[in-house]
Amino acid sequence: MPTPPPPPPGASPALAVVVLARIVGRAVDDALASAGTSVREVGVLGHLKAAPGLSITDLARRSGVTVQSMHTLVAALVERGLVDRGAAAGRGRTAHLSVTPKGQALLRTARAALAAVDERLFADPLLDVPTALGLKLGPPPRPDAE
Repeated sequence: MPTPPPPPPGASPALAVVVLARIVGRAVDDALASAGTSVREVGVLGHLKAAPGLSITDLARRSGVTVQSMHTLVAALVERGLVDRGAAAGRGRTAHLSVTPKGQALLRTARAALAAVDERLFADPLLDVPTALGLKLGPPPRPDAE
């Protein structure tokens, strides 16, 4: 009678965190898409709500993106009526950005969507998140295992 194959090695904690991050990221992306926005847009709106009057350069620095990328994103937010550039804005002038009432409403909707994700995934401090997400993790592999 042949011997059964050995069980597969367990996932490492680092790999489990990467997998969880992707799963949570997808849940957040889906929730925000349903709310009509994205993680990047919520980040910009959140920064501007906390510190109205930021320039595009300051906002790019805070968001960790290039100034050119932030110009594109801000232009899209302005076009959608979510962000106001301020009266002095113009070519070669510093924009003093702020969130419009429409942008504030979207930000509230996005925060409610995020709260629903948080509640579903993390509300119970004793929740076994990997199991709740359907992941079956074994013990970490031994360093000497192949």
